[in-house]
Amino acid sequence: MVDSRILQTQAALSEAVLELAARTPIAKLGVAELTRRAGINRATFYDHYSSPGELLASVLGEEFETMRDDYLQGRRDGGSPQEVLRDGIDATIRHVEERRDIYARALVDAPDPDLVGMLTSGFEDACFHILQETLDPPMSRPKARIVARFVGAGLVGGITAWLKDPALNREDLVETLSESFPRWWY
Repeated sequence: MVDSRILQTQAALSEAVLELAARTPIAKLGVAELTRRAGINRATFYDHYSSPGELLASVLGEEFETMRDDYLQGRRDGGSPQEVLRDGIDATIRHVEERRDIYARALVDAPDPDLVGMLTSGFEDACFHILQETLDPPMSRPKARIVARFVGAGLVGGITAWLKDPALNREDLVETLSESFPRWWY
């Protein structure tokens, strides 16, 4: 059982980093401002994280884990692979859209390596599991790692391009990303 104080600290830090990262590039966000907003001391912050970027990546990573698990469950439940893929990409882009200020600052304005790494790794991990669990026969582990990394980095690149160009709409991005997957993925 997790101590309620730890849960309260985590909730306060999560709320503070999401609020502040929407206004300030994460690379410029100081621990002092973050801890002041969260109502905790610096030592407590450093007990859990090494930087505001690591905290933000952790908070957003938890949200991505839920989407990844939903996607994998859709595949396990036998949903149409094309529809499950499109739904998974759509859920991801909706999440990015809801937190557009954060992602635009962290991917476009002042790229943050923690967040870029979290996104790429999250996509890579989901892709790896898909390649191992849903293909018949499964792709070999070494090949699956290469393909998963390639797809993960490509998805982050597509999202970054979308954030940079206000003329691109979400529906076009979802369609383009969905169509970019190879046919054998299905």
